[in-house]
Amino acid sequence: MMAGLSRTRLFAKETVDGNVEYDYLNTNIDAMVLRKVDTIYVSEGFKYRPDLISYKYYRNYDFGWLLAWYNDFLDPVMDFDVGIKVDIPSIEDYYRFVNRNRKST
Repeated sequence: MMAGLSRTRLFAKETVDGNVEYDYLNTNIDAMVLRKVDTIYVSEGFKYRPDLISYKYYRNYDFGWLLAWYNDFLDPVMDFDVGIKVDIPSIEDYYRFVNRNRKST
């Protein structure tokens, strides 16, 4: 089992008025290219639960955001409705991208 990485590692930290904040505009996340490893259609048991889909595929509840991003969902919870097609991205490709593009802390 791979340990989860926080998506905040993809963003640079900036100091604003003495506070350290993540600069969500300073990222290259849109350059991330991930292979599709599977496709599912949301069933009743996974309705509105990207965390459960994440756990099923990655053994980690924290990648629901990645599923939503990869599928261009606007609402990272409500878009996971029954019958909706969800493409599953490669977690290995994600880790490779993160390790190559980690922003300095």
